[in-house]
Amino acid sequence: MNYWLKKNHVLYLVTGLITSCITVYVLSDGDPNTVPEKIQKNNSVPKTATAIPTNLAPILHAEKCVPNPNNSLVTKSQRPPLKEARAKIIEISENSRGNPQELLNEFNNLNQNDPQRAELYSVALFDLASICFRAAIPGKPKAIQYEQLGCNLLPLDMIRKPLSILDRRIIEKSILAKTYYLINALELAPIYQRIGTQGDIEYSKEILMNAEKYGFESAKEGAIEANYVMSRAYREGLFDKKDMTKAASYLIPIVEKNRGEASKEILNKINSTLSKEDQQNARDIASGCQSRTDSNVFINPFN
Repeated sequence: MNYWLKKNHVLYLVTGLITSCITVYVLSDGDPNTVPEKIQKNNSVPKTATAIPTNLAPILHAEKCVPNPNNSLVTKSQRPPLKEARAKIIEISENSRGNPQELLNEFNNLNQNDPQRAELYSVALFDLASICFRAAIPGKPKAIQYEQLGCNLLPLDMIRKPLSILDRRIIEKSILAKTYYLINALELAPIYQRIGTQGDIEYSKEILMNAEKYGFESAKEGAIEANYVMSRAYREGLFDKKDMTKAASYLIPIVEKNRGEASKEILNKINSTLSKEDQQNARDIASGCQSRTDSNVFINPFN
């Protein structure tokens, strides 16, 4: 393969990666990282009252959240896995330019001894397969040549369903792979829907369902990019229908960490459309509440 083809090959790979990064930026509303913000609550002191008759049973009055740390979106630390991995993925793409077979061999030989290397090569291979998938769509003008990218060296099932490349890393609990799946499933699902066969339509639903699951798992592991994307997806109904309560829940951890005024403004706007009950539901989702139970509170009948 001559120099021109090699140069253009890596150009398309890097362009694909940059496009994904730009997608994250757009979906995240351009929020920068800032200093965490302490959230305080005012606790009112009960007034001293006359003695309550001893024959009165406790009245179930206030509901308390029963948190489940395993489901909480509020984490001790937050990090952007895509931003952290960007430079290394580009380096892998450059080193494999003009020879996707080398990249494929590397992917097939990966093992658990170096999980970080495995997820980086998986993402780089996904980027190439995703470009090949778009280039192979019937009736679409071939702005880039299928053979020039080396797409003919990749398995057809990998090109047909590039997200499947990330499955192995997701099974191994890669947060980078889950976040990457979330972002790209939201982009690829409409393409499968436009292709229009029954199989493609069903597959678009499948990857959206997976994306919602993986987005939740990534967010509760502190992948802040997943919070941004999940909130945007629920606001715009990208998972089938809009859910403003869930949209708010994914922004709450970002606002609590004081990660930009844009997120705070969006959260305030969402809350203005929600009832007090739904706002509480959003806080419950963010804190991982599975249910709410009544707390035993004596109410002073003489007040």
